[in-house]
Amino acid sequence: MSTVTNRWTRNAVIARLAASEAIDHDTVSTLRERAERRIELLRVMSAVEEGRIDPDAATARFDEIRAITALPLSA
Repeated sequence: MSTVTNRWTRNAVIARLAASEAIDHDTVSTLRERAERRIELLRVMSAVEEGRIDPDAATARFDEIRAITALPLSA
């Protein structure tokens, strides 16, 4: 018999979805940069599922992933 533990909070899920959407709609970063961010997103998700990080730490990391944007070419 297995026990299911819900490791996700509402805020963590919202942050995860926002980070995923930011990656999907990023038109400035290169394909490689977006892929690296997607992999990091999946790593954080796995860490939550495995209980290695708590939802608050995951929320902070998802927010960091979402905030990563390429600088404009002209300054």
